[in-house]
Amino acid sequence: MTFDNKVIFFLSSVYDTISIIFKILFMFLTPHTAVALLITTQSNNPFFAFIFGIISHFILDFIPHGDWAFANHKEGRRERAIYMLKAAFIDVLFTVALIYFFVTKYSRPFSPYVLMGAVSGVALPDVLWITIDIFKLKFLYWYIKFHSYVHKLIKLDYSFIYGIPFQIFVVLLIMKIIF
Repeated sequence: MTFDNKVIFFLSSVYDTISIIFKILFMFLTPHTAVALLITTQSNNPFFAFIFGIISHFILDFIPHGDWAFANHKEGRRERAIYMLKAAFIDVLFTVALIYFFVTKYSRPFSPYVLMGAVSGVALPDVLWITIDIFKLKFLYWYIKFHSYVHKLIKLDYSFIYGIPFQIFVVLLIMKIIF
């Protein structure tokens, strides 16, 4: 394999990995994290916060959120990959900012262990999906089918143009409930 072919193969693999992650991560991390913060305010037990985090993840995924066609407007694999990386970076920034805002502004006592449990719980379903898909763990593909099934329970599909405002609304509503 020539050097050029190795570079193309590497970039193709990176794009495929990014594509897998983005197909899985949308609904953005931020609404899931907002729910984790709400769980943190309602629980004193890290284990239960973790379990409720997992359950809430699937409840949010059950609600159509208009993001299945994300980045389809970009032509070419490289352009889509760059667009997805930018969106992921922004989403991670918002997620970190949301957690930071909560930790510094929430006036009632809360357990950092409960926060870690809830955040881990809301993230775990997507982390599992990504891990199973990237490492081709065929014996766990039933989980991917289940998670995909949850996403498609309500047969309503709408544009990403409506999906982003909907997800922002969800985050703001949850933050209003918390504060």
